[in-house]
Amino acid sequence: MAGNLSDEIHQTRHFELTADQKAGVISYVVGQRTHEIGIRLALGAQQENVLRLVLWQGAKIVLVGVTVGIVAAL
Repeated sequence: MAGNLSDEIHQTRHFELTADQKAGVISYVVGQRTHEIGIRLALGAQQENVLRLVLWQGAKIVLVGVTVGIVAAL
């Protein structure tokens, strides 16, 4: 029974680490595009549209990661 609890703790910690890594990747991508985002806003883009663009790009990264993870798990 102790082995099962240990496995669950390990899996939970692994999940936390991967979530942190995904957030880090999204942060890095946004940081790299700060100049572009500033130009878009300066040229009149709505903040909502820029936010939607950034979130969509982050979502694509997450979707690819989830897809690869599911395929690897099968």
